[in-house]
Amino acid sequence: MEKPMLTVVIGGVRSGKSRTAEKAAADTGKHRLHYIAAGVDTDEEMRRRIHHHQKSRENSMHTWVLHEHPVRPSEASFPDGSVVLLDCLTTWATNEWMEMGGDGNVEALVTGMMDEMDRLSKRADQLIIVSNDLFSDAADHPPAIEEYLQLLGALHVKLVSMADYAYHMQFGHAQLKKGPSL
Repeated sequence: MEKPMLTVVIGGVRSGKSRTAEKAAADTGKHRLHYIAAGVDTDEEMRRRIHHHQKSRENSMHTWVLHEHPVRPSEASFPDGSVVLLDCLTTWATNEWMEMGGDGNVEALVTGMMDEMDRLSKRADQLIIVSNDLFSDAADHPPAIEEYLQLLGALHVKLVSMADYAYHMQFGHAQLKKGPSL
């Protein structure tokens, strides 16, 4: 069996990363695409963002099968060899962090989340992961935020090192950072 392809799309809030990831999934030529949503409807802002993403997929010419998994995304049920988009790593990391009580066990979370990624990638023909770039802010943060940023940074480093393609989104433009030119 051929090695599954991994694509990572990282960018700021509303930078176009989800749209770019959805296009990458659609460009595979597969008709049924699987979307693992990590977002949880916790407040008005999240409701708006979830609704925006749902509308985007509804207006697509492709069939998206939605899997809502705020934690443990490898439990999503999809056929082996599928194209899977996970949106988004940042939200999933927050959910896992909170499920562990926010105790700051970064190493355990990184290990557990990378194990989840491994299980997902073994089943998917192509795995596309969206994440937020939260590292531009040079402000001092409380210790819990610093630990969360360490978690996210460690995940980004590991995923990009494994990725076939890595993109950084800025103002709606995808900058290819890793992989052959498209």
